[in-house]
Amino acid sequence: MTTPAPRVVVLRGPASSGKSTVSAAVVAALRARGVRAVYLEQDFFRNTAAGGGEGAREVARDMLVASARAAHAAGFCVIMEGILNQVHHVAALTQLGLQLPLVFVYLDVRLEETKIRHEGRHKSTEFDACKLDEWWQAASPMGVPDEVVVCGSSALQDTVDTVVQLFLAPASAAAAAEDAARNA
Repeated sequence: MTTPAPRVVVLRGPASSGKSTVSAAVVAALRARGVRAVYLEQDFFRNTAAGGGEGAREVARDMLVASARAAHAAGFCVIMEGILNQVHHVAALTQLGLQLPLVFVYLDVRLEETKIRHEGRHKSTEFDACKLDEWWQAASPMGVPDEVVVCGSSALQDTVDTVVQLFLAPASAAAAAEDAARNA
């Protein structure tokens, strides 16, 4: 198999929509195919690396983007995941997209499904359903050309397969993966 050219996939979605689960599974699937892949999690950069609290969002965003650049330059396929809301991240992600081959994927998961998914997560003890009500936002894809929007009813493996194909397919085939995501 030919090793794909490194790409960066930005996986966004509401809290507890499955971003971490999908990202970990995508990286495992890529590595199983011999592809060098790295997973960058917004929560790690904000809560652990930057320590949370005042100013952590901005520092975390900058570390996340710098890490994506470094990993890509080293030949890794990169999956960045997080809520990465438009207000705080669109400028940095737009700039990154001018520098690197970037694909946006949005997990369009409704609040009711988010709560069900959250119950089974290890983070369910960190915050409850009331906190999800407070944090949750209606669908907010980035709105960039060729953004892949994955329907919340898509099975985990189907979602993983869609994202893996974004890494493995030639750049011109990204549109085919987008069509598959819409029809899943």
